[in-house]
Amino acid sequence: MKKKVVGYIRTSTDHQSNSITLQTHQITDYCEKNNLPLDDLIVDEGLSGKDIKNRKGFHQIMEMIEKGEVNTLIVLSLSRWGRNLKHTYESVEMMIQKDTNFVSLKESFDLSTPIG
Repeated sequence: MKKKVVGYIRTSTDHQSNSITLQTHQITDYCEKNNLPLDDLIVDEGLSGKDIKNRKGFHQIMEMIEKGEVNTLIVLSLSRWGRNLKHTYESVEMMIQKDTNFVSLKESFDLSTPIG
């Protein structure tokens, strides 16, 4: 089974500056510049980053990671992935355990590099 490169997009409101269009452009641009085939874009629209309970896209990605289906997860910023430090930490720990690279573009965070 080929592992996927997945982009995750989340907006809290319909009128957010980090719109779905902007996040999509940033993620696809990163993939093109780094010769990564973007296999899937998963969107949680109009949902808070503080509570993961209703974020279907978040849960879908975490299930894919748990099954070993994701090679790389790309987000525009850590705040798009989550605003709860505990949930963010736990999800990144799972990514490390499952050998999934996590990239946050704004923070230049990349688990595949020695700096992270």
